[in-house]
Amino acid sequence: MMLQPQKIIVPGIFLLLLGVGNIYVGIERGTLAQAALSELSGLEPLPKLVSSSPLMRLQLKELSTEKLYQKRKAALSRITFYRLVELGGRVFVMLSLICLLAGVSARLFQSEGPTKSSD
Repeated sequence: MMLQPQKIIVPGIFLLLLGVGNIYVGIERGTLAQAALSELSGLEPLPKLVSSSPLMRLQLKELSTEKLYQKRKAALSRITFYRLVELGGRVFVMLSLICLLAGVSARLFQSEGPTKSSD
């Protein structure tokens, strides 16, 4: 049973396209999530506290601090997710290179064909 190179090359091309797409999305969206996190780091959780009563100040401070914490936590989880997407893309590219190299070498081996020695 002879190995057909196109059965290895076509998945290699598919994995290459998928990997490049994942790397692109991971980098682009990760950059956006990083920018959102840096914006959140500069925010102060006390916008309405100046003109509020002492009890309202305590409630607003806890509420705004909790919301800010949740937004930062969500931004960090998005950054982690897009790093994982980028890593997956790199793995796909590596697998595609292996498939493409195996397909090209199988094609070269097939084009040479078996050599017969005459005695």
